[in-house]
Amino acid sequence: MTIQQHNTAALTGSQEAQTMTIHRERRRRIGRVSSTLRGVALAGMALFLVGCDSGGSNVLSPTPLPTAAPVAAPAATATAAAIAAPTRIIELSGNLAFGIDTVGTSNTETLTITNTGNSRLRWTAISTGLSVVTASPTSGSVKPGGSKTVTLTFSPVAAITYSGKVKVTSNKTSGKHTIPVSGTGTTSTVDPDPAPEPAPTPEPAPTPEPAPTPEPAPTPEPDPTPEPDPTPEPAPAPEPDPTPEPDPTPEPDPDPTLQDIYLFGSHLLTSENDTTQWKAWAEYSDDTEQDVTASATWESSNPAVASVSSSGLVTAGVLLGTTNIKATFQGQSNSGPITVKATVKAVMVAGGDLKLTSKNETSQWTAMAFYSNATKHDVTTSATWESTNPAVASVSNSGLVTALASGASNIKATFQGQSNYVKITVEIPVPPVGIGVFGSDLLLTSSDDTSQLTAKAFYSDGTKQDVTASATWESSNPAVASVSSDGLVTAGQPMLAGTTWIKATFQGKVHAVLIKRIVLL
Repeated sequence: MTIQQHNTAALTGSQEAQTMTIHRERRRRIGRVSSTLRGVALAGMALFLVGCDSGGSNVLSPTPLPTAAPVAAPAATATAAAIAAPTRIIELSGNLAFGIDTVGTSNTETLTITNTGNSRLRWTAISTGLSVVTASPTSGSVKPGGSKTVTLTFSPVAAITYSGKVKVTSNKTSGKHTIPVSGTGTTSTVDPDPAPEPAPTPEPAPTPEPAPTPEPAPTPEPDPTPEPDPTPEPAPAPEPDPTPEPDPTPEPDPDPTLQDIYLFGSHLLTSENDTTQWKAWAEYSDDTEQDVTASATWESSNPAVASVSSSGLVTAGVLLGTTNIKATFQGQSNSGPITVKATVKAVMVAGGDLKLTSKNETSQWTAMAFYSNATKHDVTTSATWESTNPAVASVSNSGLVTALASGASNIKATFQGQSNYVKITVEIPVPPVGIGVFGSDLLLTSSDDTSQLTAKAFYSDGTKQDVTASATWESSNPAVASVSSDGLVTAGQPMLAGTTWIKATFQGKVHAVLIKRIVLL
């Protein structure tokens, strides 16, 4: 191919029409010439290609473009503009109501997957929940702002109505990934319309009598034949417009170039040595893609948090936190964060009394969380506490249990989806209606003489209870006779005669007996 310029005037700044002649010396499609000329820049000119045949010539007419006042470059800012975070927003559309189809036949509808984000969307599976509905293809990708279609086939096997949801599994960052699907199978066929009954043949009408033949009118004399107009000369036929040459078909790019790489994988690990597989995909200038996971170079910014193998397998380390996983292929790189976060495996409730015996008695409980990385933490103030029987025992937000009435209740603590409980028993005695002190010997006669007293409580339901060990005992005159905490009365000073009241007190009820001491000479 040779290019010849006509009119040697400068191409910029001149208002004259300029031309170039492109001579095709070999039989090649013009699309290749066009792609070659894309790299030629003529300042201030518009180029118009005026057709070219194999072995022929092209004429390029550069036309001056209007010039504009130069625009000053914006002043450099102190900080670079923020890079938008990658988004992959999925949208599903299509009429997936198949209607009624005969069992044993198939019907198809189209599902459209649209990506309105700024990063490539990849789907890895399409499920419908129905064995009679299949999708093809089940994996693929959509570039930013683009759409792809998937064919869904409905093949009913029974005369029933099927309904479900199409679910697209992808690396979306947002958007709805499900859409309803339904169809009905039938075994009946529709009979054709019956042929209509033929209409009855009408009776023929009677033949009318012929009318009398009228007398013929006299024949008029013919008009003289006019002379014909002279035939005009035919106008010359216009020259046909030349058939325009078809637009050249551009040749495909024989050597597509790498545009970008994309990473896919889980962004969360929950325990030491937990693993997840990352993938790297390359996108080329012809909009094709290729899995380059095994060919890429992988690295982690903090291997103590998570390391990555040469095949993209990410393994959690000994530290909790976040690290960036980076893949490089043919000079293109991309990276993404992955977080190692311990999860709660179990919660234990411990520390308090299992039995409370008086109203408003309290007991403090604690909640301990056990994590996937073999650590444990006190989560008493972070857990959610509840009592299954709050009328018997209540529990505060900090795990403090308060007895309210006799009975039993489970005290439960929940933290990050894990829970545990303990059973609390409350036994609050009913107050007695009275108390009595009893003894077989109320007379003491020597200095070492003793007498055992007992105390009994009486209740409204007619029952009684020995409360000797629970009662409080005292003597009004210990010099005459003293009393122990279990009701044993002992004579006092030698040779001291007299009397003393021995009193027992239990839950607000009091009773006393008189003890008499005499001295025998």
